[in-house]
Amino acid sequence: MLCLEGCSLHGPNAWDVEHENRSTHDSERCLRAAISMINSYYGGHLSQDRISYYMYGEYSKGSPENDLGHGKGLLGLSGAYILRWALNNASIQRLDGKPGFDEITYWIDSNRPIMRDHGENHMITVIDGYDTQGQMVHVIDPLTATESKIPYEDLDVFVVWVPISDNITARSDEPTIWMDTDGDGIDDKTEIRSYTFLSDDTFDPRDTRKPDADGDGLRAELDPDSDNDGFADGLEEVNHNGKIDPGETDPFDPSDNPNKDKTINIRDIAIIAIIATTATITITAIAYKLKQKRKPTRKHISR
Repeated sequence: MLCLEGCSLHGPNAWDVEHENRSTHDSERCLRAAISMINSYYGGHLSQDRISYYMYGEYSKGSPENDLGHGKGLLGLSGAYILRWALNNASIQRLDGKPGFDEITYWIDSNRPIMRDHGENHMITVIDGYDTQGQMVHVIDPLTATESKIPYEDLDVFVVWVPISDNITARSDEPTIWMDTDGDGIDDKTEIRSYTFLSDDTFDPRDTRKPDADGDGLRAELDPDSDNDGFADGLEEVNHNGKIDPGETDPFDPSDNPNKDKTINIRDIAIIAIIATTATITITAIAYKLKQKRKPTRKHISR
């Protein structure tokens, strides 16, 4: 998904790619990662960004500039609630404290991986296996991207969440955004890029451009004429690359449009109309007087 909160346009942690290394965008994401893994276990494919969007965009109804939780964790939000959504409303059991080893083996044998908050800094891991010899549990740690076997007696647990429904199904990410929702000739991703990054491809948090330039309640990707100047965005940003190149006009500035050199101010039009009307009246009056002067006079002849 697209991060509008400061990820670079290019590179391994770009705004629209799966991040290869931990960064500001990826920090505090262990709960998202655990939910994504359990979702994948049941055949789904939910990116961590999509999980963030559900919480910060859909559920919390935040703005798109903050809906991926850039640098934010989901601590304090219900793990059960988010996991239930990821598994198409499956029932989720929450158990405070450490479950017994027999409970863990029962859940795993029933194809129910366990999401665990182990208490220290509330880091989240996934338990997806066990070994009866030595009572070991298999743990996946999204923070370190490692798997390990931990003796049950050494397993720290603050709370666990376990899917308990039968016939569980899982959600997947929606189709790509490479589409043109508003039909203005520019695909949505490019329009989002145009108000997120500067023309030199850098991100500036002080940038004053707005996604809804004309204030009509529609962001650029949903508004065919973003500045309401009478010209579709695709007619102004001609090569559709999300930048204002030489020879193009700005689809976010109503005063900069393809007809700007021919545009006459409405006030000027009114003044011109008044002048033209006055001139017409004056010319008509002069012509009338000239006509009156040319009329022949009749003399009275006495008989």
